[in-house]
Amino acid sequence: MLRFKHNCLCTKEERKRGELTSSEFQNVEFKLVMMIQQESFDGEDDKKSKGLPVFVDEAKILRVKTQIVNRRDKEDSRKSLLLPSNHEVVVKHIEHYHEKNLHCGLQILQNILREKFSILNGRKTILKIVSKCVICKRFSSKRLEDDSGPLPENPVRDAAVFQIT
Repeated sequence: MLRFKHNCLCTKEERKRGELTSSEFQNVEFKLVMMIQQESFDGEDDKKSKGLPVFVDEAKILRVKTQIVNRRDKEDSRKSLLLPSNHEVVVKHIEHYHEKNLHCGLQILQNILREKFSILNGRKTILKIVSKCVICKRFSSKRLEDDSGPLPENPVRDAAVFQIT
């Protein structure tokens, strides 16, 4: 999307060709997060994010300071991106991560998403998505067990050998 825009605006020699790079993927992800946040939040002082240590970073993206802010780790895990739970793109993103990680369960998916994102009411949204997954339902379903009826009276009754034939 951004490469197409760049290639339309620049000269033929300056156009980017070949496979997408990781920096291009990261730029698209940040642009997408920024658009979602502009649609959903009113800034740092939004009612939805009340009680969370929210701040705006240098790219003007809302982030949440986690408890491991002093740890030497990736920037995304120390200061995760704030996302709403009711946005369609966020739901599709969660579905993508669910399928990408081989239909993992609620807690595993939540921990994977927490490495990079802080989703408001995330557990409830993830549970809703995992419970709607047809493949997960198929593998977690129980077998249908048939209740066997009572045995006939003759084979069960106490009798001498060959008394009942």
